[in-house]
Amino acid sequence: MRMPALSAQYSPKDHEQSVYKKWEDSGAFQPNEELLKQGKKPFVVMLPPPNITGVLHMGHALQDTIMDILVRWHRMKGEPTLWMPGTDHAALPTNKIIVDQLFAEGKTKEEIGRAAFIEKTEKWYEKTGAQILNQMKRLGASCDWTRNRFTMDTKYVQAVNETFLSYYKKGYIYRGARIVNWDPKTQTTVSDLEIEYKTEKAPLYTFRYGPFEISTARPETKFGDKYVVMHPDDPRYAQYAHGDTFTAPWINGDITATVIKDESVDMKFGTGVMTITPWHDLTDFAIAERHNLGMEQIIDFNGKLLPIAGEFAGMNIAAARPKIAEKLESLGLLISVDAKYQHNVALNDRGKGVIEPQVMRQWFVDMSKLKEEAIAAAENDQIRFIPPRWKSHFIDWMEHVHDWNINRQIWLGHRLPVWWKKGTHGTDQEDGNFVVSSEKPEGDYEQDPDTLDTWFSSSLWPFATLGWPDATDDLRNYYPTSVLVTAREILYLWVARMIFSGLELVHDIPFRDVLIHPVVLAKNGQRMSKSLGTGIDPIELIEAHGADATRFGLMHQMSFDMQQMKFDPEAIRAAQNFANKLWNIARLLDELKDRRQEGAADMWIRARAYQVSQEVGAMLAAYKIGEAARLLQDFVWYEFADWYLEIVKKEGSTAVARAVFADIIKMLHPFMPHITEVLWEHAGNSELLITSPWEFAEYAVSQEAIDTMRVFQSVVTAVRSARIVFGIPMGSVVEIYSDASLPMPETLEALARVHIVAEAGGRMRSYPLSTGGVIMLYAAEITEEALKKGRDRLNTRAQTITAKIQATQQIIESMRGRAPEEKVQEKQNELARLQQQLQDIDMSRGLLK
Repeated sequence: MRMPALSAQYSPKDHEQSVYKKWEDSGAFQPNEELLKQGKKPFVVMLPPPNITGVLHMGHALQDTIMDILVRWHRMKGEPTLWMPGTDHAALPTNKIIVDQLFAEGKTKEEIGRAAFIEKTEKWYEKTGAQILNQMKRLGASCDWTRNRFTMDTKYVQAVNETFLSYYKKGYIYRGARIVNWDPKTQTTVSDLEIEYKTEKAPLYTFRYGPFEISTARPETKFGDKYVVMHPDDPRYAQYAHGDTFTAPWINGDITATVIKDESVDMKFGTGVMTITPWHDLTDFAIAERHNLGMEQIIDFNGKLLPIAGEFAGMNIAAARPKIAEKLESLGLLISVDAKYQHNVALNDRGKGVIEPQVMRQWFVDMSKLKEEAIAAAENDQIRFIPPRWKSHFIDWMEHVHDWNINRQIWLGHRLPVWWKKGTHGTDQEDGNFVVSSEKPEGDYEQDPDTLDTWFSSSLWPFATLGWPDATDDLRNYYPTSVLVTAREILYLWVARMIFSGLELVHDIPFRDVLIHPVVLAKNGQRMSKSLGTGIDPIELIEAHGADATRFGLMHQMSFDMQQMKFDPEAIRAAQNFANKLWNIARLLDELKDRRQEGAADMWIRARAYQVSQEVGAMLAAYKIGEAARLLQDFVWYEFADWYLEIVKKEGSTAVARAVFADIIKMLHPFMPHITEVLWEHAGNSELLITSPWEFAEYAVSQEAIDTMRVFQSVVTAVRSARIVFGIPMGSVVEIYSDASLPMPETLEALARVHIVAEAGGRMRSYPLSTGGVIMLYAAEITEEALKKGRDRLNTRAQTITAKIQATQQIIESMRGRAPEEKVQEKQNELARLQQQLQDIDMSRGLLK
């Protein structure tokens, strides 16, 4: 039974949310337990947990669409499918939000206390927590929302504590004085991977230091420099031995310095000599450790100089720097100043505070053993990286990974399960005065005030969400997961840590495949940013064009071979047109009178539909999602609509047309789920499309039918091309003749606006067919004057294309060995298109002679 007539136009707002509710109410998003009992292998995807206080951005929209396409496809394939959703507590950004709120109220977190601060945060979570998940629903994400997880859930906290205790017992977690990235602005340590570098201009000062010249952009750190370091093989300093000492005038009086020979020194940089500040520089700290050198703190945790700086004590760095240079100049120690020098300044990517390295007693994860299994899993392809180039990047990073500093000096997050005897934390009495336990021990103990790095808890996501450390049915059924879809910027922050955590704690990889999508940039290649005016809100796209258009437009532009995707909003508008095309096809099929007599076109389209279904399935299995989207659009628009439907208006089987369209709707469902579900129901199907089987009737077409369609298409195409070449108006009727029989003559005459004649006339001109042979054409508009205008137009066009070809060839040569390979390939593709255009012009010029 067919449904009421479709409206004149498709309106996403009239359907998308009601369709989504229908899916949710049906339980379609939940894994089919019966299929599990039958032994079917599940398909499992973990949503990379977005910040609970966040909003959907274009990176999310791309990533979530990819996941949903895969999930919907595997669900239709009859696999028990789980897409696990959830959110991350986002300690650092949320901490900043709450601190800023308190500041606006004239308060500080210290004034209200930790308990009140956490309570305020929990209320904020309740207010904003569902926002990004609701936005995902607007996009059509078919997650199992009944399983939604949060990294601060009670059960999740248990998993985090269990991990800390397990690592500590095995000796992987230790407390030690190491140099860390300290952010004076947020008053916490920061991971190496959460630092961004900004190039800034800063004076480079060159000073005299005893018999040596040293250069630095940071004279404020030099008060405690008692070691001068040089390469042991540097011939310029062969007369100095390791351990030699000398006295030199310095900022606040004479200083006794020691010569250190170390192979890490770059002999080609500057004078090849440097002094070191181990407390405030990572490289200097490593040198000091190797040679067991003393260390002194120069800058405090608020970014101000300590008493060792003498008259400069209490000054902040920016104010002190030029004053110190002036002092050295007055002492006759300043040799030169390079005012144009540029250097990289380390910033916390959360809040942009300038990083000031500090030596602190912190908690670390020893990576020396944990990294080994992770490296092996990548090397033997137990875990696959797509694109494959990320495999070597991952292995190289893991081989050189540093121990992981896991505690942060903020109140928000997972408290360390560490208890100190009262008054010992942060003192020289720490050793032996703490207990690692998830419960408070008996006696006078207080919990460590620090919280864990957010990535510590996030690294447990693939299994803690399934009930670990308990041996649950979910853990048994759905771990390891199938694929992780993620961005390259968290490959080391998150992906690497999930891999070694899964291998260590659950004794299996957390996922089989790691699918790394391109970074979404603005159309002009800039990063997407509201402040730059390049940001695009995906919810605004959904409001304007619909979720299906937003999804399909993103996929149509995307390939995993890209590292960056320049997002063109025009692709969303084009996808909306495609959705309207589907709607109009359905309306046309409703209007056609039933016919069941099959012809060559029917046999051809059935065979093509089956072939496309197999190609799309193979592409999705290989994660060629963008390629599958482009194939489907081309098939629907250019083969089914432009060719087949134009034929079926005149002849052939409407039953075949409707059956093939049903297959098209099924193939498009993972990409455009809402409109396809509506059209599926409109066609009279009682079951939901979301859970309909991904099955297509195999159809073997005869070679005769294929040949018939090829000739038909070649004649229509030739007539259309000839109109352009010869300047024949599109609306006029053209006489054509062929010495071979032309297929489907009545339909051919209607579709190409031609009249087939029995004999060739003397004024007819020949035009080649792509299938071989020629047709003869006659139209009154083919005059000598028209032919001359055509030749002139083509000659001008050929000159323009030739100039573009030469310019593009020069650009390609200049790019080789200097530009990324993908950029070179883009230009080569552009060159190939231009060369093809020139060939087409040459052929057309030949016809006008």
